[in-house]
Amino acid sequence: MMAQQEPQFNLYMFNQTAINPAAAGVKGGICTMGYGRSQWIGMEDQDGNAINPRTYGLTFDMPVYRIKSGVGLTVQYDQIGFEKSLDVKAHYAYHHVFRNNHMLSGGLTVALKNKTIDYSKLQPSGEDPSLPGVDGSGMMTDLGLGIHYNIHRKFYAGVSMSNLLGSSSEIEGPEYQLSRHYYAMAGYDFNFEDKQRRPVVLTPGFLLKAAQGSVQLDLNAILTWNDLIWGGVMFRMDRAVGAVAGINYNGFSLGISYDYTLNASFMEGSRNSLELFIKYCYPIYPGVVKKSAYNTRNL
Repeated sequence: MMAQQEPQFNLYMFNQTAINPAAAGVKGGICTMGYGRSQWIGMEDQDGNAINPRTYGLTFDMPVYRIKSGVGLTVQYDQIGFEKSLDVKAHYAYHHVFRNNHMLSGGLTVALKNKTIDYSKLQPSGEDPSLPGVDGSGMMTDLGLGIHYNIHRKFYAGVSMSNLLGSSSEIEGPEYQLSRHYYAMAGYDFNFEDKQRRPVVLTPGFLLKAAQGSVQLDLNAILTWNDLIWGGVMFRMDRAVGAVAGINYNGFSLGISYDYTLNASFMEGSRNSLELFIKYCYPIYPGVVKKSAYNTRNL
């Protein structure tokens, strides 16, 4: 069987490295983030078991100026019904900085996925002798690639692909195969000032996702006041609408998102999704190269 689509997030712009390895280290600081999403809250099977998607994770990334690079790590747990996944991903990005401080990065992800399925709780519509009646698990390794372009506090854009190898594993008989996922994202900062000349930034953006013939487009716009309070709206084409909000203070960021599924045929009472994150970034700067006292040009 083919893999379910990877988890989706409304607040992806605060965690770009998890989608695109080329974004590792581009913020110029040591950043760590914890996040969680509960999608379609209230979705249950006929026995009353919660089967809605739930995702929790930790990410870390930082620049390594000495080798013009960035590194990162993502650990993510995802559960859909009686299917559970634990992903560990190591990210590396090479940064090329232009004279105008624009940055172009190329990135690589090495991923390790452990997939567990409790077949005993599945309820197929008919008899399926290929399904075992016990827990099963399998391990898969795969790769991801990405390109990212960044203008600090102005613009970002990137394209990436995960599950490049399409790895597979037998899980107590049935074969489980990862499907390739493709992403494109971008955002632009429009800078203004309020009457007290405090900065106001409007950031529209999008995330395009594609996998196995399925394409989704997320549109969003976030307004940030005085680099302190932010809020905005999101729209997942033909699927969901929602709102995002948060606060920044002394290197910390706290964010929350709510979205509502638009599909009229969707299960009643389970159209609500909630997402949270907390993030901390500590800025670090490249070392200053000192001129040699022995250089005749300095005498």
